[in-house]
Amino acid sequence: MVVKIIALNGSPKGCNGTTIQFVKYVQRKYPEREIKIFHIAQKLKYYENNIDAFQELINEIQSCVGIIWAFPLYILHVHSNYKRFIELIWEWGVENAFKGKYAITISTSIHFYDHMAHNYMHGIIDDLDMKYFGYYAPHMLDISDFEKRQNFIKFVDNFFDGIDKKVSTPKKFAPLNYREFEYKPGENSKAIDAKGKKVLIVTDSIDEKTNIGKMVIAMKNCFSEAEIANIWDVNIKGHCLGCVKCGYNYECHYLEVKGDNFIEFYKNKVISADILIFAGAMKDRFFSSRWKLFFDRAFFNTHAPVLVGKQLGFIISGPLSQDINFREFIES
Repeated sequence: MVVKIIALNGSPKGCNGTTIQFVKYVQRKYPEREIKIFHIAQKLKYYENNIDAFQELINEIQSCVGIIWAFPLYILHVHSNYKRFIELIWEWGVENAFKGKYAITISTSIHFYDHMAHNYMHGIIDDLDMKYFGYYAPHMLDISDFEKRQNFIKFVDNFFDGIDKKVSTPKKFAPLNYREFEYKPGENSKAIDAKGKKVLIVTDSIDEKTNIGKMVIAMKNCFSEAEIANIWDVNIKGHCLGCVKCGYNYECHYLEVKGDNFIEFYKNKVISADILIFAGAMKDRFFSSRWKLFFDRAFFNTHAPVLVGKQLGFIISGPLSQDINFREFIES
């Protein structure tokens, strides 16, 4: 019997990404298994704007027995488009398509906070009531090493053996309890004098009546002078491509894209601020995908510590105390 496996590729490079080469290796090693690859991150807009195509993908997932969540790391986490796809699962009410499916996660990186991305995905997999068989987190170049490929195949063997034997798996992450709560700001006795320091509150909140919207306004009122910048007002023409063009001289592909003003915003607003406050509501087990897009696109600075010396704070609406992995991301 052919066992159908779906691989959901989280690389914006599609078939040219590093992570998907591990999946292709599995295809070659297990010709008796039907392994279909879908380039989720690369084709996110296509799926988001084409309900028929999205439903075809969901139908494929419903008919499979196992899912390989394969992704590169982008800023300690999955790519913003992968995050958006995960949001769509709940927004469009297709969670049941994933229920009971076996799952593994595969990432590639330079081994910097890999566990955080996998813990996030493990939480999502548990929320979808899937059967998680663990993660494999190789270095980006491990596919070229024979011994490390053998170790990888042992991991995949265990996954397929679990599917064949219908092995049960325990859950690690409890569901998050998003309780009904209305934030009511108190009265400010006196606004804080920032003494000439520039205070910038960056948010993705678009409704001042929500908890996070009211929290942002309350924070602004705590200072004698502060500015709110909404990342939905920034003209971001696209996601991080992972091209690493920035690694040579801090250039970015989007410098050549007409109308994209993210870099201008980040340099003129974010880097020029003395006090930065990032504000957002939790969406599943992280910030929104819009916030993740902000973090990803900020990589035009590569690893340059451009925020050194600034005071940085977070305002978060949601069950943060229940999600230790998200708290670790913030601290990191």
